[in-house]
Parts: sequence; C-alpha cells; structure tokens
Amino acid sequence: MSFGDAIRALLDTYANCISRLKAFKGGGNGSGAAPSHNDPSRLRKSLRRDRSLIEQTYSSRLSESGSRLNKGDARAVRALDRVLKRLRNAIANVLRLSTKGDGVDLDYNSLMALSNASRIDAIRTIDSLSHQVKERRFFGGLFSRRRE
Repeated sequence: MSFGDAIRALLDTYANCISRLKAFKGGGNGSGAAPSHNDPSRLRKSLRRDRSLIEQTYSSRLSESGSRLNKGDARAVRALDRVLKRLRNAIANVLRLSTKGDGVDLDYNSLMALSNASRIDAIRTIDSLSHQVKERRFFGGLFSRRRE
C-alpha cells in the first residue's frame, strides 16, 4: 500500500465514522453527565473538520513534494495504519453498541479526543514525510552533480 492509498483509506474511514454516527441522534456523553442533544452534532462537526484538515494538509504537501510523497515510505504507511486501526476499532465498537438496542450512551468526548489525536498523528506523519522527501530531493541533487 502506498502512502496515498493509506491517506485515502483514512479519509474514507473518517467519512464512514460520520455516516455511522447519524444512527445516534441523542443519548448521553458516556461521562455520567446529563445527555446533551448537541453531542452527536459536535462530534460529527469535529470529524468533518479533522477529515478536512488532513485532506488539505495532504493536498498541500503533495503539491509541494510531488509524487514521492504519494509513494511514501514504510514508516509513514505504518504510522497511518496505526491511526486507521484505532479509528476502525472505534467504529466497530459503535456498531456493536448500536446493535444492542436503544438507550446506548456513547462517550462523545472520548470519540472527539480520538478523532483529534488521529488528526494530529496523521498530519504529523504527512509533514514528516514531506520534510524527508524535500531533504532527499535537495541533498540528492547536491550529491548527484558531476564534479568538474
């Protein structure tokens, strides 16, 4: 899997999270506090924002770094795979809860924290890989010149 494929999978996973949350119109926040009808809406907005920021960052770095960023390296792909696993596990847990019937309290604050942490990790990975690609291009160009 290329880095670009991993980014697309991550963006698809965020979209899947957003669509799955539509099933939870109300409910609590899992923290024992009074349920808020804004919790599902706030979480969906947070997921959309995080997805958008990842997409914007990747697009921007791709235009700066070119196709080498899209290819990526094993370390960057593994880092995104870890983020994907965390998000997919959260979706699986939400789906398990949704099949148990009504009255399910989702911990919206924890899900928002997971989304935020995933965004931070993904953007950090994109930026790190972009920096590496730029360095390789710069230093590769320096050392590949013929000495006269």
